[in-house]
Amino acid sequence: MMKAFVRLAAIATVVLVAGSCAGGKHEQPPASSPTGTASSIGQAREGWRWNAQGGVAFQTPDEFTFDWPPYTQWCIADDPPKSGTKVVIPMHSWAVLAIACGPMPREYFVPWVRVEVDPEGEEPLKRIAAESWAAEKVEGITRHEAEPPGPDSDELGPTSPDPLESYERFSRSVGPITVTVGMPPDDVDETLAAGILETVVPISTTPLGCPSVATPGAATSAIEKDEQGDLVICQYFAGASEGTGTSADRPQGLHIGEHVLSGNVAASWLSAVYDAPMGLGPNNPDNCASGQEDGEFIHVRSATGMLHVSYVGCRSNGITGNGLERNITRENCGPIFSGGTVRITYSGQDVGELCMPDGVR
Repeated sequence: MMKAFVRLAAIATVVLVAGSCAGGKHEQPPASSPTGTASSIGQAREGWRWNAQGGVAFQTPDEFTFDWPPYTQWCIADDPPKSGTKVVIPMHSWAVLAIACGPMPREYFVPWVRVEVDPEGEEPLKRIAAESWAAEKVEGITRHEAEPPGPDSDELGPTSPDPLESYERFSRSVGPITVTVGMPPDDVDETLAAGILETVVPISTTPLGCPSVATPGAATSAIEKDEQGDLVICQYFAGASEGTGTSADRPQGLHIGEHVLSGNVAASWLSAVYDAPMGLGPNNPDNCASGQEDGEFIHVRSATGMLHVSYVGCRSNGITGNGLERNITRENCGPIFSGGTVRITYSGQDVGELCMPDGVR
């Protein structure tokens, strides 16, 4: 079967664009929303939690999980989603099997939330990285009517609308970022949708301490092998680059995921980094596809330093930091993708086997 990657983070090629449907739109008055830095957004409501992606934070009830909803490949799923499933869609590259399933049955519809970048926006990352971003105005809520499956089809199934446009949707924008809540059209919970969207707030730094926009490359201070304390894993989507793989060729990245390594896990990870073979790798520059260098990257941050992790290219894979260069191994890459909202959906050749969680390999 063919497999394609849908990039929900619309920095490069965009397949799914929130708010681009042709259905009716109903403007609602702006809802109140907090503004400011991660430290000032306050505690989440009881039974809710903060989510951070793409330069914004928003609350969802605790039962929302970080996952992809059924999509065009619904017909090869083992079973429909369990009753009560609700998801926050990752902004990561999305592996979609190119098969013709046809219109999605009702039992596969689940409520979802997703964050997208306006593909027509001018220099969106520059705007999000600006000091004024945390005070950016949050627009009102817009409702988008569900579109029925279209009559046209090709070898991949119905071409109109996109399966996620078969949902009733509510969206709210902050500059180039749009947060959308999707609801099955026969079970629309307007109170829940409004409750999520009224919490949308622009943030320059996430609650775990990840900058919303980061520049690839090592910091001036690396994390020492014997350093104690938590390590924050910050994941970024940077689009594609056709350069040599050096940091100067890599575009800035937008925050898409994070989690924390603590205690013995953090100490073991640092040991695995420093004990790995010196130099960069594994790489295969002779089999390098154009435009696929460092589309995603990781920054591992401590109280005193940072390490950069490249894992999706074919010339610059490795862990670096102020003169440090180490190969990626199973021991130092697997833990990075072991929790939180950090995901790996594609990687640079042999690196994928080293980084994929055990349940996905």
